[in-house]
Amino acid sequence: MTYEEYMQGDVTVSIQAIEELLACAIEDYGIHHSRIKRMDREEIAFSVKVNAPTTSLHALYLHVREQLGIQLGDDVVSYVQFVAR
Repeated sequence: MTYEEYMQGDVTVSIQAIEELLACAIEDYGIHHSRIKRMDREEIAFSVKVNAPTTSLHALYLHVREQLGIQLGDDVVSYVQFVAR
């Protein structure tokens, strides 16, 4: 979903609110993040630096995607990338 398509919906959620939701879902999983960066102005996509072993990134990704789906719907955030520090 593009940002423009999302803005035309019935409910508008700011990018900052989505970033805060990402941060909460990551912290809820028990992992600390150091930075959330928006990747693209056309899509709602993020890159997140986390302090976690690479072996836990897949499970973290599934948890965060589940939380985003519950809170925002499945098609709102196009892409989330995790980078282990």
